[in-house]
Amino acid sequence: MEKSAQEILDQYGDMVFRTAYAMVKNPHDAEDIAQDVFVCLVRVQPKFESDEHQKAWLLRVTINRSKSFLRSAWQQRTQGLPDTLPDAAFTPGESTVLEAVAKLPEKYRQVVYLYYVEGYSSAELAKLLRLPQNTVLSRMARARKQLAKMLEGEFDYVEG
Repeated sequence: MEKSAQEILDQYGDMVFRTAYAMVKNPHDAEDIAQDVFVCLVRVQPKFESDEHQKAWLLRVTINRSKSFLRSAWQQRTQGLPDTLPDAAFTPGESTVLEAVAKLPEKYRQVVYLYYVEGYSSAELAKLLRLPQNTVLSRMARARKQLAKMLEGEFDYVEG
């Protein structure tokens, strides 16, 4: 059964926005990108084999639109006002981790977000990002190492 654009928006709208936000780090630009993704969906009207295929298509288009936005001459020549996430929505620890993830280079931020938030495996990420699986694994390892360095001393773990 084919879903309407509204049903797809209801089901995947938050995911598309969060993915764009994770890449561009600005809610207003992420909203624009998400809107572009769904306009593309309505214009192209692709046929999907499954819900997973549909989700992967939406993520792929979102990632591509986000990368295009980040490469644009306008984006490279301007500096927007800093947007911060509202602290009330997250615990202090979560806010600290999110800020650290936001500081990662795009290629690392992308795999961390898709792996930990969207729940994709490294094999699925490789396919989705069109990268060798070992590249995905290397990026994850490097991202974890950078996060560990950034968050060093932030959390006290008690072993028991």
